[in-house]
Amino acid sequence: MRMFFLLVLFVLAQPLQAAVYKCVVDGEVIFAGKPCAADAVSIDVRVSRPSESEAIAAQRRLQSAQKHNDLQGVERRITDLERNIDKYQRAMDGEVEAINRKKNWANNNLAGAAWRQSLSTEMQAVVDKYQGRIDSAEREIASYRKRVAALR
Repeated sequence: MRMFFLLVLFVLAQPLQAAVYKCVVDGEVIFAGKPCAADAVSIDVRVSRPSESEAIAAQRRLQSAQKHNDLQGVERRITDLERNIDKYQRAMDGEVEAINRKKNWANNNLAGAAWRQSLSTEMQAVVDKYQGRIDSAEREIASYRKRVAALR
């Protein structure tokens, strides 16, 4: 975006003159770079160079708009990550609850004890899986919050 702004300033800094023709074709007014009808009227178009204060003001407005857009993007990403954390927490709770329900079916014998141990290991794997995702999202949120503080 900065390069675009500089290009526009450069173009505007050059005195510009171009032939522009105004024509009426089928009742519609058309502007073109070459005569588009027999009744074409040449229009003198001049673009002046903005003053230095106008260029500085435009640069400041551009920087402000970029900062605002960056801030909105970061805040949107934080909101998305917070939603993901909630989603991960609900999914983890659901899977853990399903495993707990299975534990109720274990018999009170050696086979049942082995199965309960297997379910406990499965439950820990589920918790670890989702906790890793949650921790990663929280680290990313912390990083984005630092960026928000720097932008403000």
